[in-house]
Amino acid sequence: MALRRRVAPQLAFLQVRLSPEGYLGLHLTVGLVLMVLAGWLFGGIAEDVVHQDPLVQLDLAVSEFLHAHTEPLCTAAMRAISLAGSTLLLVASLALAIALAWRRRWGDLILLVLAVGGGQLVNLFLKWLFAQPRPLWPHPLLTLTSSSFPSAHAMQSVIFYGLLGYLAMQQIRTWRARVGTIVAEVVLVLLIGFSRLYLGVHYLSDVLAGYAAGAVWLACTITGVETVRRYRWDHAHTDTAPARTRSWCGARGSQRSPGATPPRITVP
Repeated sequence: MALRRRVAPQLAFLQVRLSPEGYLGLHLTVGLVLMVLAGWLFGGIAEDVVHQDPLVQLDLAVSEFLHAHTEPLCTAAMRAISLAGSTLLLVASLALAIALAWRRRWGDLILLVLAVGGGQLVNLFLKWLFAQPRPLWPHPLLTLTSSSFPSAHAMQSVIFYGLLGYLAMQQIRTWRARVGTIVAEVVLVLLIGFSRLYLGVHYLSDVLAGYAAGAVWLACTITGVETVRRYRWDHAHTDTAPARTRSWCGARGSQRSPGATPPRITVP
């Protein structure tokens, strides 16, 4: 009993961190873990690139191999796939923003703007900070003059398609459809990264760092917005008076006990 009383505060802390309810629960714990792991991966890659560690030799080997085995048909396919990480991604982002605004899903719209728009700014800052040159080839398939590290295509594809999957999971009810959606998005993101390697505009470390940076920013925005949403919901429903209040995303909520997980309500 004495041991139980002594560790009671720690057990209570863990119970709150692992509870799916409340604004400091499981979603916050998972988000922080993902941020730490992806941030650690990005930091390791960045350190290797800055200090010219063995990863740089792998960069050169992969780039030289791909450049030596290019084919016209594959080049055309890789150019098309690469658009899914730039032009098509921008068009899809605008279309999704319009759809969310039309359905008055203001919380998800804010999340989209923070994730995609903020991610672009973070990528520009990282490119300026590291200022790594792009691969140089005698006969390049594609010529770009901006900094190489980290890959904007890789980073933005993780952010946008990851966010798209996050929003889709709230609408998809069957596990088979959910797994199929996740697999399709993972394959697309990997193909976008490979297309940048094939076209000779990025090294392997650029793409891997882009994936890691995108995961950090996506986890940060989703966790932050979800925490604020749950916090506002909790504090809007702690009053015991029978009143109808409006949640922060614009959907009407009913009275409930504090700490319960607020449902996502779609306003048509």
